[in-house]
Amino acid sequence: MAPLLLLLMKWLLALTAGSSSAPATAPSYTLSVDALTSVAGKDFRIAITRTPRFIRLRFARRDSIRLQQCRRDFPAVFQLGPPLADPLAEQQRLQLLGQVLERYSVFTRDSLLLPVRKHRPFVELLDSVYGASDVLLAQAEANRIRVGLDGTRVTLTRTAAPAATAARSLSVWQPAARTHPLLYRFLHESLALYRRERPATFLTHDVTSGY
Repeated sequence: MAPLLLLLMKWLLALTAGSSSAPATAPSYTLSVDALTSVAGKDFRIAITRTPRFIRLRFARRDSIRLQQCRRDFPAVFQLGPPLADPLAEQQRLQLLGQVLERYSVFTRDSLLLPVRKHRPFVELLDSVYGASDVLLAQAEANRIRVGLDGTRVTLTRTAAPAATAARSLSVWQPAARTHPLLYRFLHESLALYRRERPATFLTHDVTSGY
């Protein structure tokens, strides 16, 4: 009886240890990028949704805006004038303008669905970007004396799935390997992965401002 009891105790201990050391559920989230080149007016988008088993990558290039139709449907939005005295009202006006322009924009789009198990290093990069602090991504202190006259403004939005917490957004000017290493690597490797999967891509280096 004693050997049987001892064996049972060992089995229970092993079962408990196995339960406590079980891997945590992989995170689910979306990383969205909106990149706009100030002078050239080039605009491209990246949205990557990560789940425990798959990553869905969506890419878009803004080709044009149907301005004539937009002005006809929303004439008040396009009335030129000085900024509103109330900062909140001015912000709301600009947000409305952005929403209207988005509605009448024409995009070229494509997407990929890839298994996590075949792209572990890339998924680890995504997890690093999702979990990084704004300070690490923006490098604001290190880049405080940078002055941008032309280039690409990149806005990164990180959203949990399901959206239990508010989305986190930050914008940086012309991220490069030296100035914003983690954000630059994320941009570079996301586009490089897409170009490997789609060699005849519409997202050429010219469209993506060299990224």
